[in-house]
Amino acid sequence: MEQPKLFSEVWDLYSSLRSSYLSPDTRRTLHHTRKMLIEFVGDKPADQLTGVDLLVLVRRALESGRMPAGINVNLRCLHAFGRWCAKQKLLDRDNPFAGVDLLKVPATPIRYLNHEEFRRIYNAESKPLLGQIYLVALVTGQRCGDVLRLRWEMIDLQRAVIRLVNKKTNRLNTIPIHSMLMEVLQKMGLKSEGPLFVGRRGEKLTVSYASHQFLKAARRARVDGVTFHTLRKTFASWLALSGVGLHEIQKLLGHSSVTLTEKYYASLCASELHGTIARLQPVTGSLPNLVSGPQPNADMTVHRVRPMMIR
Repeated sequence: MEQPKLFSEVWDLYSSLRSSYLSPDTRRTLHHTRKMLIEFVGDKPADQLTGVDLLVLVRRALESGRMPAGINVNLRCLHAFGRWCAKQKLLDRDNPFAGVDLLKVPATPIRYLNHEEFRRIYNAESKPLLGQIYLVALVTGQRCGDVLRLRWEMIDLQRAVIRLVNKKTNRLNTIPIHSMLMEVLQKMGLKSEGPLFVGRRGEKLTVSYASHQFLKAARRARVDGVTFHTLRKTFASWLALSGVGLHEIQKLLGHSSVTLTEKYYASLCASELHGTIARLQPVTGSLPNLVSGPQPNADMTVHRVRPMMIR
């Protein structure tokens, strides 16, 4: 069988081999990245692609109005594609995209709900099942798709934990059951097996349906700038504001590294630094004593003194 030559052919092989374990969102991202490179660079032979082609893609994407954060998603896909091609010996050289860095994205404050906003959205939802879904997402910090995939078999009531395989990272995530979640489970009627959330006719609920209904409830509650994913951000933000450390938040969110958690939530963890800054001992013990005392003048002789040690 002849090896694929063009970028599109190699990319299709790459996508098809990974499609069995990728989420629908990731598959859509791969499709968009393929289309984007061909649109801006052309369908070249794969072994002729270089980092310059990626820089051309970035420039034209910015000129077309695409946002840096979105372009970075495509760049990560192309970086992974280049590594895969090099590993499979489909190229005569190493990853051609390795030297192209991601775009710098300005840091923006995390949008999370306060208690009153969540209460309004929850009360604005007319369907009890959807309200339960929102509440479970809030107290577990899981993505919409992972919440909808919850099954009774994943719930260990004896140890009060949920064992869920994260669909995005394919890793086992152990989530302690919050007391509020326990109340929800008891109201739903504890079962030994089957999905937690199904439609009235037994149908499987989709991410698009739950996300759309959440937006409608938020609009009715007059809460702006939120999506279903805001519930996950709210979970992590409330923990950070309560003084929980980044490593603990990372484990609960199922992030692959604490660096990712730090990127979004480090600014909210300032409360854990209050205890540290309180250990600072001023030289004289109080601000009035520190700033008062004789001031030097022209007649005073300045002596060289050894610096005072702050113990």
